[in-house]
Amino acid sequence: RRGLWAVLGAWLGIGMAASGSVTALLALLAGSLVVCGLRFRRRALGPLVACGVAALAMGTIVGPLRARGVEVLRHARAGAWDDVLSNRAGPWAAAAEMARARPWTGFGPGPFGAEFVPQRLAAEVRWQRRLVTPVLTSSFAQAHGEPLQAVAEWGIPATLAAAAALALLWISLVRGTLAETDADLERLVLVGFLAATAFESLTWFPLRQISALLPVWLAVGRGWRRLS
Repeated sequence: RRGLWAVLGAWLGIGMAASGSVTALLALLAGSLVVCGLRFRRRALGPLVACGVAALAMGTIVGPLRARGVEVLRHARAGAWDDVLSNRAGPWAAAAEMARARPWTGFGPGPFGAEFVPQRLAAEVRWQRRLVTPVLTSSFAQAHGEPLQAVAEWGIPATLAAAAALALLWISLVRGTLAETDADLERLVLVGFLAATAFESLTWFPLRQISALLPVWLAVGRGWRRLS
């Protein structure tokens, strides 16, 4: 079983390195830190440092990740924060405008792509600053932030209900792990995977990609099954 996990981890690591996604690397680090903290408890300092060093080494060695890191530092020094955030300020502001317009019911599922341009322009007027997109004619179909897009499309009450349900599930899994003398492997994987998903949901949209959504809901369903 450990050999199978090692092969799977190596395969996923190669895929992440090839993609050059900083978000994926940070999500992996977040999930790994949670797993190490729960697995080793008071002896977690060494594994936590090892995870941080491994992530830093991957970001330094892998060409696309290193190039992205250098680019982010260059933009930060120049004060080009839109470029630092990969132009996410525009869709975030558009989602906030949608939530402001219909805070209780939202706009319904799916209209963010159509609403992006007018809502972004409204945000520019409100904040008195340009929200740059990579190309003037480009658009965003997703808000690149699951909580913001959920508030924009579902409304505040539905978003809070969904967030509370997922938070209670995760906390219950963590409490079950802490109550065990020997940590259960499946429970650790579920807790780490859900933590990584929650982290990357802040700046990406895994719940709107079928390839990511299916394993996420599988983990959620299995988590609920473990609590029953």
